[in-house]
Amino acid sequence: MSNDKILFIDDDINILNGFKRNFYGQYLVEIAEGPLPGLEAIKRENFSVVISDKNMPDIDGIALLSQIKQISPNTTRILLTGQADLDSALRAVNEGAIFRFLTKPAPKEVLTLAIDAGIRQNQLLLAEKELLENTLRKTIKVLIDILSQVSPTAFNHASRVYRLVKVMAEQLDMPNRWELEIACLLSQIGCVTVPEQAIKDHYENKKISPDESKLIETQHEFGFKLIHQIPRLEKVAEIIRNQTTPYSQLSEIDNQISAVHLIKLASDYDALMMSNLQDQIYVLNQLEKREENGHYHHKAMKVLKNILNIHTAKKTILIDDLKKLKPGMITAQDVLSMSGRLLLSNRQEISEIILMRLKNVTEYVDPFKVYEE
Repeated sequence: MSNDKILFIDDDINILNGFKRNFYGQYLVEIAEGPLPGLEAIKRENFSVVISDKNMPDIDGIALLSQIKQISPNTTRILLTGQADLDSALRAVNEGAIFRFLTKPAPKEVLTLAIDAGIRQNQLLLAEKELLENTLRKTIKVLIDILSQVSPTAFNHASRVYRLVKVMAEQLDMPNRWELEIACLLSQIGCVTVPEQAIKDHYENKKISPDESKLIETQHEFGFKLIHQIPRLEKVAEIIRNQTTPYSQLSEIDNQISAVHLIKLASDYDALMMSNLQDQIYVLNQLEKREENGHYHHKAMKVLKNILNIHTAKKTILIDDLKKLKPGMITAQDVLSMSGRLLLSNRQEISEIILMRLKNVTEYVDPFKVYEE
């Protein structure tokens, strides 16, 4: 008996009970009487294969499988229909990404072959997903670690942008957030080609050379070239490439554009904060003026203001020893040694790498404030 769970969805309980009898002992079979119970089952459990009837009340089988694809993309989807017409088949493939399209009544042998093929497809997808996630996770971590060492200013900027965008995306209920979050963390990876002092001077509105200015202006293009070479990060690379483009110049064809816009808004906010000594009122006024000129969407601006109010209201705690720092804490001020050496920048997130670096610091520091996440 296979350990793979199979879900049959139909609005006729007699047909469903027939499926249970026919496949008893062959698969772990569950049934759902209608589309809505079917959706609830998919949200509740993991299924290798789902087989749905096409003609049902409220939601037809094609629309249902399309929704199931959004909820559980690795579940293999099979459609049963009494109408073997080309239009239905095309719609099933295009809208529901159907793995098999079978006409009723489907003999047990035909259904068994389709289910077994669906199980193999599910296993392949899960194996690929696990391999991909492990590979990507390690690759991304290496790139972020390199950025944090080569260009701490750019790394801190990207980390703050990531925190803002993550909350904005949650409040806007955006899909594909993993791509957006990775794009935030790698948004400044192109800065590995820019001298660290030039980046600091740039954010502090100090004079830099034309060559350094050009490197900063084109860092997102270099970042695109780096990330575009990594399989499955093509969309992330495009987001990085377009991160400085105003909202009014962006096409709204897909979710990637919204991702670009959120990163631009959060990045511009943070850059202004860095160059204007944390004057939040001034920065927001500047962003609102840019919004009027088509740089940002008003809904994203509204969400950003709401998030900033939440962050402003966060309680700070006093740290009197570097050893008391924990990952996830965020500095509420610059942290200087007694000799005046900058150890941590304002609004810098404490990571494991930073804690490792601080272990070698023996200089005394005055007590300083942090936000506890």
